[in-house]
Order: sequence, then C-alpha cells, then structure tokens
Amino acid sequence: MAHPPPHRRRSTGVPSKLDIGIAVAAAALVLFGTMVAATLQDEIRPLDTGAAALVVLAGLALAWRRRAPVVALSVIVTLVAGYLLIGYPYGPIQLCLVFAMFEVARLRGLRTSLIACAAAVVATAAATLSRALVPAEIPALLLAVWASWLVIPWSVGALVQVRSAATRRARQELAARAALEERMRVAREVHDVAGHGFAAVAMQAGVALLVFDEQPKQAKESLEAIQSTSTKALTDLRMMLDAFQRRAGADAGRAESVAEEGLRHLAALVENVRAAGLPVQLSMEDVAVPDEIDRVAHRVVQEALTNVLRHAGATTAEVRVHREQDTLVVEVLDGGVGTEEVRPGLGLTGMRNRVAGVGGELIAHPRPGGGFRVSARLPIVGGRG
Repeated sequence: MAHPPPHRRRSTGVPSKLDIGIAVAAAALVLFGTMVAATLQDEIRPLDTGAAALVVLAGLALAWRRRAPVVALSVIVTLVAGYLLIGYPYGPIQLCLVFAMFEVARLRGLRTSLIACAAAVVATAAATLSRALVPAEIPALLLAVWASWLVIPWSVGALVQVRSAATRRARQELAARAALEERMRVAREVHDVAGHGFAAVAMQAGVALLVFDEQPKQAKESLEAIQSTSTKALTDLRMMLDAFQRRAGADAGRAESVAEEGLRHLAALVENVRAAGLPVQLSMEDVAVPDEIDRVAHRVVQEALTNVLRHAGATTAEVRVHREQDTLVVEVLDGGVGTEEVRPGLGLTGMRNRVAGVGGELIAHPRPGGGFRVSARLPIVGGRG
C-alpha cells in the first residue's frame, strides 16, 4: 500500500506570499501569451472579457499548487476545459495544466497522482475533441499527441516524488540505525557499570555473611565496602545517564561520565575488587595512550574482573598492562576452575565490540592449567610514551 509523503500539506489555507507572487506573474504571462497566440490562429472566437477571466483565474489557481495540489488541478482543469469548449484560441493557458499536473505528481502518492492526472487528461482531451474545428480524423490525431504530451509532466513529477520518498526512507533508516546503535551502547555502559558494582557487592556480602559471627571486624569492613561500592556504582550510573541525556547538546557530559575511567584509575578498580575478597595482582607499565584507547582498556579490565567475581570461582587474579611496540596489551588472568566452552554473553560481546571499535583484537579462552585468560591488543595511534 502506497503511503503519502509525510510532508503533505493541508488542502485548505492561505498560500505563501511567494506562491501568490508566482501565481500573479504566471497569470500575467499567460494572458499576454494568449493574446499573442490569438493573432496566429484563424477561425476562432475572439478574445473577450470572459476569456481573460478564465486565463487569469487559471494562472492564479497555481498559487494553491503546493498547498492543495489536487484541488488546484481540479480548478485549472475546469477552467481550461471551459475555455476550450467556448472556442477561444489555443494558447499558454494549457501550460497551467502542465504545471498543476507536475505538482500533483510531485507531492502526492503515485496512485493518487495517476488517477488525478488521468482524469485531467481525459477532461481536457474531451473538451478539445468537442470543438470539432477541423475534419474528424485530425482531432483524433491531435488528441493522441496531446494526451501523450501530458504524460511528461506527470512522469517527471512522479519521478521526483519517488526519489524524494526514497531519500526520506534512507534518512529514516539511518536515524533508526543510529538510535539502535546508541541504545546498544547505553546497554553496554549500564552493563559495565552496574554489573561490576553488583558483582563486587555480592562477593562482599558473601564474605560478610561468612565471617559475621567469628570475625565481626572483617564483617564490618565488608559492609563498609558494600556501602562504598554500591554508592559509587549508583553515582557512576546516574552520571552516565545524565550524560546521555545531554549527549545531543555537547560532549561535556561524556567527559564527566568517564571521569573515573582510564588506566590511571586501574589501581582504584583493583583495590575495589580486593575489598570484595578476591586477591588481585596489578602489573602496569606507565604508558600514555589516546583517550579512547584509555577508556577501552579500563572497560576491558573492569568487565574481565567482573566476570571473575561472578563466574570463575577464582582464588586469585592478575592484571597485566604493557606496551609492545605500537600496541597496548591488556591481560586479565584468573586461577579459577575455567571452562571448556566459552559462551559469549553481553559482557564478553561488549568487550569484543569495544576493542574492535578501536581497531583492536580481543582473545578470551580457558588457560591450560585452569582458569581463564582475557587478552586485548589495542593499537596506539598517535599515543605518547
């Protein structure tokens, strides 16, 4: 089913000043052209006030060619048909019909424009045939030529309409794809921030429950860590969502939301995981990298450690960050039970997408002696150090 263009205008209302001006100029030119054409034709009804009125009204009707194209075409067809039936000379008044047909085809769907323009051709052709100013076989030929010629404005207008519709659809699809990508990015950000915080809280709560009776001091420390971790996670999540709301206006929100991301904050991240009860060893070279690589590296470590807390049943973990020529290597290894089959979830898929987005490569697989290894190789383009 064909849908009309979304920018269709109302069929009523006052035309714009520009359209009125164009219509007045068209009426004047058509009237002048009609007077010239009358001098070149014999055996016609002389021009009079009625002819001038029909010509001027047909030109003025073009003012509504964009506001109400079908109505404008109907009025012009009526005026042109009446002009021809009365027997006035052929002339530029028929060009008003051409312009009106073009606008109908340009602004309306193919089905509507085809019906309207076909009716216009039939009406004007019937008026032409009824004049019977020449032998019968000649009007039939003229009728065929006239009808064929009127196909041109409709064809050009329909082509413009189809092309415009295709352009709008392409823009809508592009906007929809961008919105989908943004929603996926938001989901990854929420997963990273909330997932890490909840995983740490869960492990800290488990430690507190385990030592609550025998080591109340340790239980208190775990509860304090839970409070600190949950508060930070909620703050980060709130800042991130606020930044997304301001994203269309400026990049300042994004800078704020990632204020605590990057390699320089890995030590705090690792300390947070240690407070959750998982011993983590951090080995990191002093490497200066571009901001985007810096954020991706931080996210990889954060998500990998979150997975260790959730799934590995690990007793230890190790984070290694170093540079190999023009590549930043980020590794997270754990001493958990490991698994023979890796089933990528949202976290692993998000890590892989982030790394691929900056031209890097992510490897995640079980270690031969047990545990799991996540390794990201990130290209340092324009980095320092």
